[in-house]
Amino acid sequence: MLDVGQIGMPPKGRPYTYNREKVRAEVPESAGVYWLWSFGDLVRIGQSTNLQRRLLDYSDDDPNKFRYQTVSQYFTRRSAITRPPTTSVDRLVNKMEHTEFAWYKEKHGGLPPWNKQDKHYDVGVFESLLSKVL
Repeated sequence: MLDVGQIGMPPKGRPYTYNREKVRAEVPESAGVYWLWSFGDLVRIGQSTNLQRRLLDYSDDDPNKFRYQTVSQYFTRRSAITRPPTTSVDRLVNKMEHTEFAWYKEKHGGLPPWNKQDKHYDVGVFESLLSKVL
């Protein structure tokens, strides 16, 4: 079984200060996972096939920090996870997101606050999906 406490986690280093101009300038229109912070707390883990667009979607929620990793960066950085034998970007970003949820849940006992508010991330559904991924 994978040790999600060691493989899932936001990228090392300081998160970027969130503003629309920074997102437009720095974030690629590529698939990957992202992390959002509000006042020092990690509040959202998510995935998208277009990271730039998704991060811009959150501008009204006023996150003050963000990080992201593209599919390529994510699997290159984590030697404990091998890239699944699939060409489906959707399957890759789903695996990435669920690995990050498992790490967060192990560390904090539940989902990040902004994920909890989204009915898509109902804990029962999350547990079911996680068991299939891991």
